[in-house]
Amino acid sequence: MELEHKAIWAIKHFNFDLKSMREKSLLQLNELEEIYLDTYESSRIYRERMKRWYNKHIHWREFRASDLVLFFNS
Repeated sequence: MELEHKAIWAIKHFNFDLKSMREKSLLQLNELEEIYLDTYESSRIYRERMKRWYNKHIHWREFRASDLVLFFNS
């Protein structure tokens, strides 16, 4: 009888902790998801900014059919 009482007490205690741990883990998962979304947004902004910077420094040239052109790594 005493062993059964301890087992029931342990199960009740475990279930109580399980509920609180479930809530805590859900909060942590939500925080991680927010951090992930923030970093994704930051990397997207960085890529767009670097793409604009590189495109700004490209020198566009127009060639005619009679021009001599030297190709590198062709």
